This record gives sequence, C-alpha cells and structure tokens, in this order.
Amino acid sequence: MLKKITLVNFMSHERTELELHQGVNVLVGPNNCGKSAIVEALRAVCEHTKRNFMIRHGEKRCHVIVETIEGDVIEWQRTKTSAKFLLNDEEIARIGRGELPAKLHQLLRMPKVRSQDKKGLFDVHLGLQKDPIFLLDEPGSKIATFFASASDAHYLLAMQELHKHRLSDARKDCKRLTKEIEEKSGDLKDFEPLDRMQDELQTLATERKQIQQNTSQQQLLVKSAQEQRKKQNQLERLQARANLLELLEEPPQLFPTVELKHALERINRIGDEHQQAERQQKLLVSLQDPPQLEETADIASRIAKLTKQQGQLAKVKAQLAASDTQLDECRQRIREFAREQSVCPHCERPWSETEVLELVEKGESHDP
Repeated sequence: MLKKITLVNFMSHERTELELHQGVNVLVGPNNCGKSAIVEALRAVCEHTKRNFMIRHGEKRCHVIVETIEGDVIEWQRTKTSAKFLLNDEEIARIGRGELPAKLHQLLRMPKVRSQDKKGLFDVHLGLQKDPIFLLDEPGSKIATFFASASDAHYLLAMQELHKHRLSDARKDCKRLTKEIEEKSGDLKDFEPLDRMQDELQTLATERKQIQQNTSQQQLLVKSAQEQRKKQNQLERLQARANLLELLEEPPQLFPTVELKHALERINRIGDEHQQAERQQKLLVSLQDPPQLEETADIASRIAKLTKQQGQLAKVKAQLAASDTQLDECRQRIREFAREQSVCPHCERPWSETEVLELVEKGESHDP
C-alpha cells in the first residue's frame, strides 16, 4: 500500500508531497491544478514510460518518489534522454522502456492483469482521463475474456489448494510442537524454583535499595555532625577570646610622639656629628710629630689652632656623651611606653618593645 507520493519538477508540480491514508483518497480541485499529473506520475512509475513531456518547463529532470507503508522508497528519475529507478537510494539495473523490475511490481502491487489465455493484458489500477469507464469501449470478446479470467471459481480453487498445503503444514507443526512440549515439560520442573527465587530477588533488591538510602542518610548525618563539631569549636574559641577581651582595661593615654620624634632627630644629628669628630680624631692621631722648623711662628699659630680644635673636640665629645645619655633615656621611655601600650593605637596590631624602638628610630609608623 502506498503511504506518500512526492513530485519534483513533474509537469506543473515544482514540488508536491501527498500524504495518503488507508482506504479511499480523493483529489479535488479546479481544472488545470495538477490532479491528472498525479495519476500520470503513478503511471510513469508503474509503466516506466518513455515519454519526456512530464519534465517541467526549464528543468533538466523530474522525480517521482513513492513511499510504501512497509518503509520502502521507490524513486523514478527522468531526463530528456534516459530514465532510471532507485530503490532505497540504490540504483536498480537498467531495463527496457515500458518494462518494470519484478521486485518493484511486488512493492507497488499495481501490475497489469494478464488473462488466462496469456493474450490479453488489462490495466485495472490506472485509467486515462479522456477514456471511457473501464472496458466500456472494448469489444464483447475482450470483456468476456477479462471476466472469465477474474472468475471466482478460479480463485476458489487456488485458495482451496493453498488451504490444503497450509493445513498439512499446520498438522506437521502441531506434531512437532507437541513433541517439543513433552520434551520441555521435564526441563520446566527443574526451573520451578525460579519463581520463588524471583520473589526472593525482588525482596533482596528492595532491601538493597533501602540499605543504600540508609547509607546515604548516614553519610549526610556524619557530615552534619562534623560541621556541628567544627562550629562548636569555633564558638568555644570565640567565647574564650570574648572573655579575655572583657578583662582588658581602657587603654592608657598615648605618649606624645611628636616630641619623641624631634628628640630622635636631634640624637641622630648629634650621632652623625660624633662620628665625623671620631674620624677627624683618628686622622689627627695618625699624624707624626712635625720636624723642627726654623721658622716656628706659623707652626705656633697652627698648634694654637689645633689646641683650640682639641678643646672644641672635647666639648663635642662631652655633648655626644650627654646625647647618648639622653638617647638611652628616650629609649627607656619608649620601652616603657611599649610595655604599657601592647597594641598600636592606630591599627590596633600587637607590637614588641624592639619593634616600637626600631620604628621610632627609623621615623616610620606602624601601618598594616
């Protein structure tokens, strides 16, 4: 049975697809809309027609594609000089014009009927639009030949003969199957426990599924308990820290760091002067005694000048010693300040005495 017909560049159809249904399919429409072209397309497929008038004007080839309910696809292609068949996208060997491969007749089920005397050939599937109704324009002898070939007696005899063969085959199959049943009955007894095993397997499968669900829930509970313990430990640490913070007193007043900065700058400046004076002293000590000179006036003035410079150097050393003393006192006050102030008043980060002392000497702040 045909399921679908597709026309491509066939007569007036550029591309037309018809979905057919079981039973009777009726095509209706005005004149010259292409109804007869569909019948001609089926005729071209069933008769492998040699005419090329069906190729649409301006095109080089036309296609008629027929699909059956069994899933087979038959395609007929026609050019101006040749035609060919494709069955399920595979080309069928070339045949003469007007002839159709027997395999396609079996699929289409629309062959012409041959009379019993093998002389008459009747097309019972397709008719021409302008021809009379089937057999009305034929002579009585041809009509009689057709109905004689289509007699019910001929088909009844054929059906009777077919029924005899089927009945004989059915009896043979019955005996064979009865014997197989007897042979298999003993084997089936060995498989009777399978029913009980099936029920047990079903029960075990249910239990296994329940165990898997319990295992998943248990894993979730374990994970939840671990998270709970982690949060509990975190809470205890935070509580302990809160208790310590409650014991702290108000911070002391900040030490005036501006004066301390100026003092350190003054100390650094004095230290630089002290180092320069020590270098000058080392240079003076390394000098040898000058030779005796005849003219000592200049030398005497220089000695007087050096003596004056030595006095100045002694004063600088005294000032340096006093600066060192002040520096030690400042460092001691910074250490006391660091002990009293355990965290930085600006960033509230903890610091040590050494760290505070280094920051003050460098003139830096305790930034995070």
